[in-house]
Amino acid sequence: MPACLLPNRTRQLAATGIADRAISAYAVGYTPGHHMPPHAHDTASISLVLAGDFSDQTTTTAIPQHSRPLAVMIKPAGVEHETSIAQSGAASLVLKLPKHLTEHFYCQSNLDPSTDTDCRWLNDDHATAVLLQIWLTLAAGERRSDSALDQSLSTLANLYTADSFPTPQSPNDLTTQRATQLLSNGCTIAQTAATLSLHPSHLARKFKAQTGTTPSTVAQRAKLSTAAELIITTNYSLAHCALAAGFADQAHMSKRLSKSLGVTPRKLRSLVSIL
Repeated sequence: MPACLLPNRTRQLAATGIADRAISAYAVGYTPGHHMPPHAHDTASISLVLAGDFSDQTTTTAIPQHSRPLAVMIKPAGVEHETSIAQSGAASLVLKLPKHLTEHFYCQSNLDPSTDTDCRWLNDDHATAVLLQIWLTLAAGERRSDSALDQSLSTLANLYTADSFPTPQSPNDLTTQRATQLLSNGCTIAQTAATLSLHPSHLARKFKAQTGTTPSTVAQRAKLSTAAELIITTNYSLAHCALAAGFADQAHMSKRLSKSLGVTPRKLRSLVSIL
């Protein structure tokens, strides 16, 4: 039987696990269907989604941005946003950055904190891998050096400026959003194109032009996302997780996780200890 997601609570973890940098680390669980009206936070945060699905909408985005497991969200301080949790519930790991590290983050990304205040979802394997290493360090009860933490934040800062998902404003963008949802839910490229009444090659060109990536990349990441969620939140065997996520076998899943995120399935499962 699968393990339950966290209840609607926030559990603070030992901040000393990432050196003496006054970073607050939390494991956060959300109950199914939970809705948070517009609100803002006093500190900047970086979140790693582990399970479930939820959407965030800010005053500057026309359409809510939907998360999937393994997505990274960078949220500047003071950004008003509205959050809705899917009926499956959700769980995430959150790092809250103190002022001096927030300033370091903005300096590294050449952003102006007074004007660059958008929340960003980074659907990028590199960003996920960086955060996974921080959290795996926490899960093992180890310390992380200041230089290693600074390097991690610098990497995320660079990705923050380079990987911004386009805000849909036109019917074409809405089509791309729908394609992303279908691919993320396990549809093949052919199925997605047929649903949208597009030829697969036309869909691929449109998708690439508007997102900078390919439908196949999104589909592959969706499989990793499903696998990671099953590995972390259930006690299914790894072989079962692989097949349920659409991989040919456990070996194929392990190879993809190691290549894309730098972790093995068993290492990923160790995150259960901080949930």
